[in-house]
Amino acid sequence: MTSRIFSTQASSTIERETLDLLNTETDFLSPSTLGSTRAAGDAIQNRLRRFEAIKAYWLDKLED
Repeated sequence: MTSRIFSTQASSTIERETLDLLNTETDFLSPSTLGSTRAAGDAIQNRLRRFEAIKAYWLDKLED
């Protein structure tokens, strides 16, 4: 059985909403941490906590 996330446009929408979330961050990395992969990873992890709202919305929407 294929997940409804992948058998509908949901996966594309989730991907776009996640990229929009990350791209709207104006203070994502400071110039002094821009070259640090660890700082980038920490920043992404903190921002993706906000991804929980996107995920919860789509899980509710796709549940029967």
